[in-house]
Amino acid sequence: MPVKVLADSRGNILFSQGDPDKKYGIASQSKAIATMLIHEQIQKLAAAQGVSVDTILNQRITARVDYGEMVYDRMQTRRDLTYPDDPKVFRPFLSDGSEQDKSAFRLPVEQGKAYSVRELFKAALFESKNDAIQALSDHFFNDFNNKGLQAAFAEMKTRLKLDEFPERDERDPKLPTRLETPHGLNDGGNTFTARDLAKVYGELIRNHLDFFRKFDPNKAARHTVKPLMHHSGLKAAGIDLDAVKSGTGNDRVGLKGNSSSSSLMAVGGRKNGPRFSAVVLADGNRVESVANLLLKMPHDTAPAPAVQDEPRLIGPIRPAVREHRPQ
Repeated sequence: MPVKVLADSRGNILFSQGDPDKKYGIASQSKAIATMLIHEQIQKLAAAQGVSVDTILNQRITARVDYGEMVYDRMQTRRDLTYPDDPKVFRPFLSDGSEQDKSAFRLPVEQGKAYSVRELFKAALFESKNDAIQALSDHFFNDFNNKGLQAAFAEMKTRLKLDEFPERDERDPKLPTRLETPHGLNDGGNTFTARDLAKVYGELIRNHLDFFRKFDPNKAARHTVKPLMHHSGLKAAGIDLDAVKSGTGNDRVGLKGNSSSSSLMAVGGRKNGPRFSAVVLADGNRVESVANLLLKMPHDTAPAPAVQDEPRLIGPIRPAVREHRPQ
């Protein structure tokens, strides 16, 4: 069953449909979360060097390995291997010889070649290039095993109080909220609940919004994102978007029957208004679902009351105690 969530900038759920506490593999939505963690590393680096974030974005980094492009349907057999030589797991993203094809959007990130940090982010977020986000993570965390990224996420997990609600899926009751790789193709998957994603994207709104705006989602090239950018209903309502990321999973990510299948998140709001996040998981009609969520956004800046399309039992119901008053 699809899960749909609209949340405010504090991560509070304003509207939900489905179970917001059920774990799903989030596939390429991982890239948006990894971008936030890498942004924090860039901020530290910029402060240490006395330069701006834009200065670092304009720098070129040299790939230390041949990253290649990961193949979705093979990763479940090679857990935690980021750069195997097995061609069954990695393949090149072939060039078609066009001018656009000469950028990081279309070519594999190859050893010894230099790439703009800004272009690698665009390739990761809009073309969903797995090699681009892995190259960025390796460069800014200065490792090749994702340990730096995982440590940064562990700190975020504590700070945002993720995974507060126990997994209620009897198939895997101990499965945690986790981010093991920046791309989400690892066997076992990067797993989240919609509630935790709402908290993470609330953090994006509060502390990373200007960074995501640097990559201008309105110029997004990926076909799964572009329909939302040009959605007539959103344009008519005066809603613009600051960040968009899709994800396509399958049942091979360790959550059989629990995969995201088709997921999409968007952060946006009305012009000069507060920003909100919309997240859908396991939804084959994800573009329309996210658009409909964003159209539910409150018009003013006052906190909106929490609403849900159906009541959910949060805890045990205790009988009311009648107050005794003397006659």
